[in-house]
Amino acid sequence: MQGSDKQNKYIDISDDKLAINYSNGNIEAGGELISRYSGSLKSLATFIYHGTYKSSSIVFTLESIMNDKTVLNVIRQKIKHLEFEDVLQEIKVIFLELVKEFKPEKIKKEGIDNKFAYYYSSMFPFFIQSRYFSNYVNAPISVQHYDVEEILDEEKTQELEEEYFNNDIDTNWIKGKTCSEKFLNLNNKERKMLKKYYYSSRSVKEIAKKENKHLYSIYRNLRKIRNKIQK
Repeated sequence: MQGSDKQNKYIDISDDKLAINYSNGNIEAGGELISRYSGSLKSLATFIYHGTYKSSSIVFTLESIMNDKTVLNVIRQKIKHLEFEDVLQEIKVIFLELVKEFKPEKIKKEGIDNKFAYYYSSMFPFFIQSRYFSNYVNAPISVQHYDVEEILDEEKTQELEEEYFNNDIDTNWIKGKTCSEKFLNLNNKERKMLKKYYYSSRSVKEIAKKENKHLYSIYRNLRKIRNKIQK
């Protein structure tokens, strides 16, 4: 098949559909997705191999979660015998693993036309981190299995409307003395977490660093708190 004919074959097929088709055994669909995301995949490989990259949100995310320079140096030392193309191929293999995990029904965020693109930008850096820690870092680093539904949960949950909060979120609010009925079924620790995240506008990363906890422990805690409030 000529290149132009192949391109026309997929021109009207969405990324979501291609991902589903690949998971169902259509190898060509996987190849087309790799082609569509080739620029981003190359940027990620360039960062891992050379430590440089052009402005890219997904590479920035990868850099943020792999911010331990010692770890990055260990990885680069281990792959120094490889050619850049070897690293790029490895990234493509991890990408196809990601595609197989894609479950569009688990992405609840509204207003997304391309769920796979959202899933890719949110999840792929963590797939890479997990694979590279497992394959190249000898130090005992805990690598979690990242649950798609948890990670793709909105970082700033909109269900907790500002009207639920009193104007003065202080120690008495945390202790449950002045909070509204909506928050009475939470414990002090949970109300304190809400204050940090919503009222004090701290990021999940800031809270995790301050409390010396894994980033996604904080995500899960916030999600549990939200579910308790919504009951």
